[in-house]
Amino acid sequence: MTSLNMKKRVTPLLLAAILLAGTIAAPGSVLAEQSGGFTLKDGEPGYYALQTMQYLSSTIGTRVAGSEAEAKAGEFILQEFGKIGLSAQMQPFDYTDDNGQTVHSANVVATLPGKSTRVLYVGAHYDSVGVSHGADDNASGVSVMLEAAKAVLKSDIPYTIKFLAFGSEEVGLVGSNYYVSQMSSDEINNAIAMINLDSLAVGDHMHIYGNSGTDGFVRELGLNIAEQLKLNITTQTGLNPLYPAGTTIDASDHVAFKYAGIPYGYLEATNWELGDMDGYTQTEKDGEIWHTPKDTTDYIAANYPGRIEEHLSSFTRLLTQMLLEMKEPLAGPAFSDISGTAWAVDAIDSLASMDIVLGDRDNQFHPNRQVTRAEFVAMLARGLGLLDPTATVQFSDVQPGDWYYPYIASVVQWKLAKGNGNGTFNPNSPITREQMAVLAANVLEVYGQDSKSKDPGAALAKYKDQSNISGYAQDAVAIISELQIMQGMPGSTFAPQKAVTRAEAAVMLHNLLFPQ
Repeated sequence: MTSLNMKKRVTPLLLAAILLAGTIAAPGSVLAEQSGGFTLKDGEPGYYALQTMQYLSSTIGTRVAGSEAEAKAGEFILQEFGKIGLSAQMQPFDYTDDNGQTVHSANVVATLPGKSTRVLYVGAHYDSVGVSHGADDNASGVSVMLEAAKAVLKSDIPYTIKFLAFGSEEVGLVGSNYYVSQMSSDEINNAIAMINLDSLAVGDHMHIYGNSGTDGFVRELGLNIAEQLKLNITTQTGLNPLYPAGTTIDASDHVAFKYAGIPYGYLEATNWELGDMDGYTQTEKDGEIWHTPKDTTDYIAANYPGRIEEHLSSFTRLLTQMLLEMKEPLAGPAFSDISGTAWAVDAIDSLASMDIVLGDRDNQFHPNRQVTRAEFVAMLARGLGLLDPTATVQFSDVQPGDWYYPYIASVVQWKLAKGNGNGTFNPNSPITREQMAVLAANVLEVYGQDSKSKDPGAALAKYKDQSNISGYAQDAVAIISELQIMQGMPGSTFAPQKAVTRAEAAVMLHNLLFPQ
């Protein structure tokens, strides 16, 4: 898993060959003496994953992005796919690190044809941080993926599966970002979903997450299978309002797929009841294991007896069955109550697929309800990927315990909003059309886009009520109208003080984030 404060980078990456040297032995040939303390037996679910996890973390060890050890791990995974019986190849890429140096890394891609040519992606990263052997993070995820691939090889699977081992996750999700950047629009549209596996071995609770709305079908399938198989796998319950029940943070390889509009599922073991309730504190006993020297099979086995076996077995059984039972839901709106606002359905569906807009526990969006200033700022922060849980702000009516505090703090930190000028933000007041226009214009300016109208007078002249537009908002309304990010209202008016509905906010936000 990538740290919350790690800036995710999507950079143009040039293809380059990786020089992979050295012979990689089969895991079974070197682990006989290491596996004696574990209870899993050959042939039981999780046994092959355990051997593979031990080999990656103990024999290869620390696998820093771009290092020789990371390259050896990639070559090992390539060979394992071949032994399983899958055709696999390297997808090399370059990126520039924080010191300006060019770094070589690679993804490993294996394909298993199914009855349908539509594609289900399954991914896990294989690099680690420098202070860790990366047993939990993320030899465990790669190993479960490999065992599930082996388990379904000769089965009648419904969809074609692409198994992806990502390089360079720990330095900003580089491998998965690169993979998605190389997908064509046809490939993205042909995707069923992406299942991500990250840090499965040690967290107190085994979880599966997914999108909100109907795009959460991957999570729901996993939960149903876990119940049928009597696996102790649940989802997080929404104790932290920043992360609604069943969803998760944007800090692993599902993120690039999610923002390409591909539904995701995510398997992880952690403890959402601890620390900041964001899933980063994994265990009551140790807090975090990932990104520490404790992330070894020896430490985890000694301090959490039986946990590795239970987790690898459970996640292997779950993922295997999910690959066999995956079923794309029938096409339909993301929420059950938006068909009456047909003009907004496409925008709402698109934003919901990326968890930019969220529904309630009954899968309703409430499209005609007024959206508050805090709610719109939260949508904006999620859409721009700006949420920083450590950001602070000083408004008398925005307190650290409020669900919207980090959203408002993040947006203010980026100078997209300033409050009311009197030390307040009025978070629970409905946002007006002119206020929303100002926020949108601020986004254009901060992101270096056209933020000034070529002819403000002409842009505003079409509105009969232009004199009602507040002075501070006139330039914003002009450019937002000129770029057609917002449209006028009936009767050739702009209605600047009119409160905005959730459906209207979704359409404007979609126009802003994804201009035609």
